[in-house]
Amino acid sequence: MGTNFYLTTPTTRQHIGKRSVAGLYCWDCKKTLCIDGLNHIHENWNPTKHNKPRWFQNCPDCGATYNDNNELPEATAIELGFSKPTLLPKSGVGTCSSFTWAIEPAQVLFHKGEIEDEYKDWYSISEFLQMIETQCPIQFELIGETFS
Repeated sequence: MGTNFYLTTPTTRQHIGKRSVAGLYCWDCKKTLCIDGLNHIHENWNPTKHNKPRWFQNCPDCGATYNDNNELPEATAIELGFSKPTLLPKSGVGTCSSFTWAIEPAQVLFHKGEIEDEYKDWYSISEFLQMIETQCPIQFELIGETFS
């Protein structure tokens, strides 16, 4: 589950990268709650490979817990299009997204156009960077590689 983003001008469209649901995260301690670490946050459970990622119930550093209030987790709701990302700082344990860069992040700073996601929503450079900062504390780089 994820959303691709593109730098756009009237004549070009370049893949920036992809935002993906990344599970539980302690925003205060800046730490994933995936027991197996960052490289396992996107693994789907496969009974033949026994590779289901394991998650802490509480933050191992501060002890904070996730309270879902029986609602769709925020990061999942954003990726499914049920809600828009909030640009406010977060605290406690909640869901987060990761962002996998397909280009050097600095290229976004000097871009003269706008940013479009695969659902045709538009962002200014500043809105995009704020969304990355407030929604995607985990970032990976696959610069120069083709992925979707």
